[in-house]
Amino acid sequence: MIDPALLIHRYLEGLLDAEEGREFNARVKAEPEFRALLARMSYDVAALRNLLASEAAPASLHGPRSAVSGLRFAWPVAAAAAVLIGIVAMVLFSGTPATGPTVISGKTETVNGRMVVKETAVIRFLDGATAELESSTEAVIHSKGVDLQRGGGRFRGAVRVSALGAIVSGGEFKVVIHADSLIINGDVEIDRGGLRTRSTGEKIVAREKRGAEHREWVRHDRELRQASITLERAIEIATRKGGAAVEAKLEEDEGKIVFEVKLAGGEKVEIDAVSGEEIDRDPEKTSAAPAITLANAIEIALRDVPGKAVEVDVEKDAIEVLIVWGDRLVWVKIDSKSGAVVDRGIEED
Repeated sequence: MIDPALLIHRYLEGLLDAEEGREFNARVKAEPEFRALLARMSYDVAALRNLLASEAAPASLHGPRSAVSGLRFAWPVAAAAAVLIGIVAMVLFSGTPATGPTVISGKTETVNGRMVVKETAVIRFLDGATAELESSTEAVIHSKGVDLQRGGGRFRGAVRVSALGAIVSGGEFKVVIHADSLIINGDVEIDRGGLRTRSTGEKIVAREKRGAEHREWVRHDRELRQASITLERAIEIATRKGGAAVEAKLEEDEGKIVFEVKLAGGEKVEIDAVSGEEIDRDPEKTSAAPAITLANAIEIALRDVPGKAVEVDVEKDAIEVLIVWGDRLVWVKIDSKSGAVVDRGIEED
């Protein structure tokens, strides 16, 4: 049985496979505690989704290794309750596990983790928001929005669209990638690196010029698209024979995407990120294991910043988790004894 928080996180990110979907379905039906945790995590995820629209956003995630304290978000409780009611109703009355955004019309296919639109397609999100994507559009569809790689479409409801270094949100709007620019139509808010502006009508936004941090994000994003397992799963595989993980990261090694996991006691394990198979296990000097496991630290960090973890490392008194969040890299520090989030920020050049 999967840890309930991890199962809910995978649901909220739209990552459930068929077996996990069945378990999610059964636990929503049978476990009041599971439904309560789902409500809390749905609230936190929705709050972070609306971070860019909150007045506290620029002060909350910023700067290279800058201190951030007390980051909490304001989001209507009624909306979180409505989402939960919809999920429970879907499971109880249809018997179908709620697994994320659904294509309700059009023709699409998935290529290397991206949705490729063959004929104009409409995607419906769990909160009722929709994305109508044009033919030839390529995008990554998340439970909270759309990362456009090519093409564009029309969006209605609380959909966050990221493309070319900008994040666009609004009630009803259109976004199209044209060459190195975005053409945006509608009453929207545009966020570029924490700087938010409002726009009505048509606006053309040129590609943001970013340096080493953006190149690191591109590298991690490309690796994530090729990986079939998560960092958390790689740690689980690496520690099957015993030992506690003290460092883990996703990387490319001689053309192959792998997870490198270091264990307390002096071992380095390589896990194939596509097949999930152990490739190699070698001796290597490592640090001592922290009081909480790296898997728990990742779980805590992803509750705080719901994205995809690509690296976790033990420091002196904390565990740092690096997360791909939209088109940014966000770091979260967890107290290695208490498990509390002590700091967070956006990775900068």
